[in-house]
Amino acid sequence: AIVGVTTGVTTVYDFNAQKYYVISGGRCQYYCGLQDTPLPCNLEDSLCSYDMKHSAKYAGQTTFNGKTVDKWTWNEGLFPIISNTMVLLTVPDQAVPLYQTRNITAFGKYVGIESTQWNTFTPGVPPASVFDIPDKEYCEESDDDNGGQCNAQTAAEVIEQFSEAREVARRMPQLMKLAKAA
Repeated sequence: AIVGVTTGVTTVYDFNAQKYYVISGGRCQYYCGLQDTPLPCNLEDSLCSYDMKHSAKYAGQTTFNGKTVDKWTWNEGLFPIISNTMVLLTVPDQAVPLYQTRNITAFGKYVGIESTQWNTFTPGVPPASVFDIPDKEYCEESDDDNGGQCNAQTAAEVIEQFSEAREVARRMPQLMKLAKAA
C-alpha cells in the first residue's frame, strides 16, 4: 500500500484490493478501482529498474545546499539509445534521498529535465496505522457515470508517483556496499 497526502486530502492505495481510498475530514469519502497493476520495478521511475540495478554507479561526494552528499548516476533507455541520464543525491552513508534529476533526451536531442526534491524523508517501514481507512465500512465506490470523482487512474500512474522514495530506502544500503567495494 502507498499513502499520498495533498492539500488535506489523504489517498491510500491498496494494490492487493485494486482500490484507492480518498480520505478527507477524518473519514473515507469514496473509493475507486485501480487498473493494470504492473510490477513497481518495471516502471521507468522506480529506483529498482533494470537500468538502475545494472548500471548505477557511485560517483563520489558533492555538495548540495551547502552539505556534503553522496552522488549516484545511471542511464535509462531503449537498448543502446539513452533517453534519461539520472543523478540521485543522498545523505552520506544513509538510505535518505535528497534530490534527483532526470535529463530527458529523445534520440540524442535534449527534451528537458525533471527533478524531485525530498524535504523530509524517514527511511523504514511506517506504522501500520498509516494505512488505516477511517469509516472504511461506510465508504462507497464513486460512481463515474453520475459525476463521480474517479478518473480511471491506473496503478501504473500511482506507482510512478510514489515508487522513487520507497525504493531509495530499500535499495540504498545495497548500493552503498557496492560502491564502497569498488
